[in-house]
Amino acid sequence: MTSVVEAANPPVRKTVIVSASIEHAFQVFTEGFDTWWPRSHSIGQSPMRRAVIEGKVGGRCYQESIDGSQCDWGRILVWEPPSRFVFAWQLTPQFEPEPDITKASEVEITFSAAPDGSTRVDLEHRHFDRHGVGAELMRRGVDSPGGWGSLLQMYAAAAGRKEPAALAPVSLIFKLNTGMLRTALDGIAADDLWQRPTPQSNPMLWIAGHIVQTRALVLALLGDQFDTGWGDLFARGAAIRDRSQYPSRADIDAVHRQVIDRLRTGFAALTDADLSAPARGRQLPGAKTLGDQLAFLAFHESYHIGQLAYVRKALGHSAIAG
Repeated sequence: MTSVVEAANPPVRKTVIVSASIEHAFQVFTEGFDTWWPRSHSIGQSPMRRAVIEGKVGGRCYQESIDGSQCDWGRILVWEPPSRFVFAWQLTPQFEPEPDITKASEVEITFSAAPDGSTRVDLEHRHFDRHGVGAELMRRGVDSPGGWGSLLQMYAAAAGRKEPAALAPVSLIFKLNTGMLRTALDGIAADDLWQRPTPQSNPMLWIAGHIVQTRALVLALLGDQFDTGWGDLFARGAAIRDRSQYPSRADIDAVHRQVIDRLRTGFAALTDADLSAPARGRQLPGAKTLGDQLAFLAFHESYHIGQLAYVRKALGHSAIAG
């Protein structure tokens, strides 16, 4: 039986057409959630670093803030890729976290493939009565100009954006290097991270920091000035100092996650015209265009991944590939 509160606050329904396949549309909404969710829609005490939807029943929907804290705002109830998923909306009418799932409304998103290759995305936000006396306030909030309607437009723009063909190989190299960097450091004790097989080789953690610092240079080329806070500690040709002067692996990992998130956003905004535009800022060998610069820096990064693999094996650890 429909309650009086529920009848007075019917579901909010929104629809958007995405210029992408159903598989891509689903992936961008979920795995790529952070690429389109606005930073203005933050619920933590600290500004948002990234927004995450964990793709599984029981998976968390949460915000990770720049101070390292995490704040849950939802829980996956149904997971049926690429056609449908449902999550509990665990926020109060004041948009503060609500840990009691019985007091959470519910959001269902369905994806329907169209004959022309596009995808219809339907969103239904329902069960506002579970918010009690704040039901009407919650419904008004998600149905407001800054609510689901505008959010779906942001999502559709991100999902329908086509990555320039020329960027795809470079983007893949950065993605592969990210995985290999993590693999290279896996299982390495803190002391070994600072071992040098020869006086001429750099420690693994220094190489990792140098890679992340160089990725910040990539951001600068994309117009995103990001300061790692490390100064010249990991600069090319820098003398190795006492390890106490360097950030920990955890700190390097935290900065790396920020850089990766921002690179993803920056790459998504690039066009063919951007890639063919004259090289920006720092001149790199043979680089005449921005696309050339990105390719050079992807090569540079791969060179250092090879160094990591060498040092790792020299210290008696397993190979990172093969």
